[in-house]
Amino acid sequence: MRKRKVWPKLTAETVRTAVDYNPETGIFTTIKRKRSTKHGRIMGWSDDLGYVHIRVQERLYLAHRLAWLYVHGTWPNGNIDHINGDPADNRISNLRECNQSQNMRNSKIVHKLSSFRKGVCFDPKRGLFKAYITLNRRQKFLGRFPSEDMAIAARLEAEKQYHGEFARAA
Repeated sequence: MRKRKVWPKLTAETVRTAVDYNPETGIFTTIKRKRSTKHGRIMGWSDDLGYVHIRVQERLYLAHRLAWLYVHGTWPNGNIDHINGDPADNRISNLRECNQSQNMRNSKIVHKLSSFRKGVCFDPKRGLFKAYITLNRRQKFLGRFPSEDMAIAARLEAEKQYHGEFARAA
């Protein structure tokens, strides 16, 4: 049977010696090594969801979590939220610690064809637009409206009321 390799926990010092991070741009670059001509090259690749992955010491890490470790010196306690909703924007000013519930409040529509905006859908039986918001894993009905704009306005108002700083920007 093959022995499983035990990886040491990555520390901020290790990251800082392995890569360079620019907090203004959110970009990681390689650091000059002996006999290496690849210093200063942009690191990482994006997955299908737009998140950037970076290899440090033979392991892959999400760039936003590495950025947090690089700047703050510790791993985040929970999730990291991209304030502007762009998973490729890893500027430290665009990242904040949050729990899973808060992170979901700032998420985009899961299925692009499922609704006009998160929390708004068309009810074909009634010919009206329905607005709702999810709170503590339960859907709260906000009403049915004759126009899409009215339903979206109701949803935005509910987001401000219930989600506070984690409300998704229009």
